[in-house]
Amino acid sequence: MCGGGSDNVNPKRVVVVYDYGSINGGAAQVAIASALGLQRAGFDVDYFCAVGPAAPMLAGSGVRFHCLGNPDLLSDPQRLAAAARGLWNRAAAQALRALLETCDPSSTVVHVHGWTKGLSASIFPVIEDLRMPCVTTLHEFFTACPNGGFFDYQRNQICTRRAMGVDCITTHCDVRSYPQKLWRVARQGVAQVAGRMPSGIREVIFISELTREVLAPYFHATTRWHAVRNPLQVDKAPRASAEANGKFLFVGRLSPEKGADLFAAAAAAAGVQARFVGDGPVRARIAERWPGVELTGWLQPSQVLAEIRASRALVFPSFWYEGQPLVVQEALANGVPVIVADKTAAREVIRDGHNGLWFRHAEEASLVAVLRRMADDATVAALSRNAHADYWAHPPTLQAHVEGLVEVYAKVLARRGD
Repeated sequence: MCGGGSDNVNPKRVVVVYDYGSINGGAAQVAIASALGLQRAGFDVDYFCAVGPAAPMLAGSGVRFHCLGNPDLLSDPQRLAAAARGLWNRAAAQALRALLETCDPSSTVVHVHGWTKGLSASIFPVIEDLRMPCVTTLHEFFTACPNGGFFDYQRNQICTRRAMGVDCITTHCDVRSYPQKLWRVARQGVAQVAGRMPSGIREVIFISELTREVLAPYFHATTRWHAVRNPLQVDKAPRASAEANGKFLFVGRLSPEKGADLFAAAAAAAGVQARFVGDGPVRARIAERWPGVELTGWLQPSQVLAEIRASRALVFPSFWYEGQPLVVQEALANGVPVIVADKTAAREVIRDGHNGLWFRHAEEASLVAVLRRMADDATVAALSRNAHADYWAHPPTLQAHVEGLVEVYAKVLARRGD
């Protein structure tokens, strides 16, 4: 879908493409932050989305905002219209074509961050037909897996079935219902055939080695893979004295796939205090089964930071692969060790025994043993010092992120026409 040459060419204009115009998750946060960072770096930036409103920080930034004004697929009361739009959003294709026809392909790069929740795969043939240099960031696994996670939500376990194979299609793995799964299969089929993806995607940015490992078999052999870390805006502060803290912290959605129950059970068995920041479907169950845990609900970012700095360790017990969880890096930036499941992408920034500890995926006994290891103050202090020093030796700042993007864009532009 994106072409080539041999020498790098400097980009001048970037069209950032994502489903949402406001921050409602990690991918949106990265898409909007990168658009702002690129604008400040002197690039001509457009932001194209299906669902508004615009994030407040985009106002007056110089980034041109283009929004279809579509309702969110899940909240649209016109369910049939929403289902059809999710399969193929013809208006998105037409609007993106009109925008890209004003761009010079020799100095413009289209950067797609997501398409499954509003834009649909209709955008990809437009980009290819106009021969626009393009790169796609793989924030999750929707380019191959119908439910976007290679995760069986009914069994609460990682799925190893071949995506879109017979076994995949006939298995109810969706978080909601099997009819919803079949709709997702239909969307994936439309994306593969009419949307020419992922076979037509030739330039991708991956945010973790695990993402690349899982998705590479579904892409064309000539696909070029670029590693660019997601940015994290965090102010440098003195190391938190994690060894002086007593509580172990969970931050995120309280849902089965995030391992919230596992952490609560392990904390009780290990005799340590568990504190949960977040909300979700298992909150009531956790409160009932483990009355000693502390549940704060969702908090403001400044409050979450205070919770992190007041904890002995952040526990990240997710049952599924994840992408590049930012809360893990925020903990490291503050010198708070992190305990991670060994099958999540978070393991890539945690060196076992150096800045945190690993435990065996989904195994309560293993997590109990790791929590008990953290009873030693000297161990926690060493992990804390390493976490803080390592993070700030090479912090994933927005500037570093933009520099990485510009390097990728130059390569993509140079190969235009391959």
